[in-house]
Amino acid sequence: MKKSSDGFGTLQEQDLIHIRHHSLFEPGVFQKYPALLDVYTKNGMGMNCRENMAGLSGHEESLKWPVIKGPGFCGATNPGAGKSFNGIMTGICRPVYNSDCLYINPGLRIFAVSDSPGITALSRNLFKEMDRRLSDGSIDDLERIIDELGRGMGPNEQATLALICFREKGLNGKDLDAGVFLAGDSSVYKGNVYEEQLSRVNGPDHFWGTSHPDFAPERVSVKEGDFFIIVSDGITALHQHGCGRGIEDLLHAYVKKDPENFAFNVTTACNSVRRNSWNGRDKTSLGGFDDITCLLVFPHQLAEIEHRSYIFGGTPW
Repeated sequence: MKKSSDGFGTLQEQDLIHIRHHSLFEPGVFQKYPALLDVYTKNGMGMNCRENMAGLSGHEESLKWPVIKGPGFCGATNPGAGKSFNGIMTGICRPVYNSDCLYINPGLRIFAVSDSPGITALSRNLFKEMDRRLSDGSIDDLERIIDELGRGMGPNEQATLALICFREKGLNGKDLDAGVFLAGDSSVYKGNVYEEQLSRVNGPDHFWGTSHPDFAPERVSVKEGDFFIIVSDGITALHQHGCGRGIEDLLHAYVKKDPENFAFNVTTACNSVRRNSWNGRDKTSLGGFDDITCLLVFPHQLAEIEHRSYIFGGTPW
């Protein structure tokens, strides 16, 4: 029977799918880097700011982000440490939210990321409805479902979509192709463990829900050793460690170094403390000024498991 959950599944699935939650703020980070508070204390932001500073240690323990790993894939979604820290300190908006949403259904070999504008659960609701319509365990209507969901969105509800669905195209179970649905500025990259390159899969730049006559997937052939990366635009925070390298080179380096922990390592790097100089002044800040979602899939390593979906993110705290 199909289920949808943010937790573990059957006993058999527990041996295959692992979900761990990690602190948004590294414990002790504000004691270790007191300069993170300078911009708030020096600007005299008043009593509310001081009260928010006093509660930071509690946020270190309470705010978590998920990492999911299974045969052939790993993924994570995160509200952005820098963005969340600023929201907590200033109180100018809901302090912590993640509009990114991560969808994983290893049984149907569907992997997706969506990023909706503002503080909204739109992307999560779209994935929940897509998942409901896929409840019969068939992907034959996936293209129609995605198109119908897009046409049902209002003019101010457009979201990104980067979705890959892998299908068998031969009788031996090893020949695969990928249908890649792309809308907006979430991205898909394709690489191969035997080749020193990572390239972006191109698609239309309009958003999911924008009026359009057709939303057909890009068909991508898959050969042995291929892997795919899906990311939201918050991944640009990696540039703080880039030394001028492009995002493809940075992502590829993380795959080569530790593919099993790719999602955790990339997300942690995006949120790490950074120091730089601006107009002759040193500045210490937390990375992650946007929601961050990343996913790595090795299609030939995916296992035959129960049709079960996992949806993370897309909700305010």
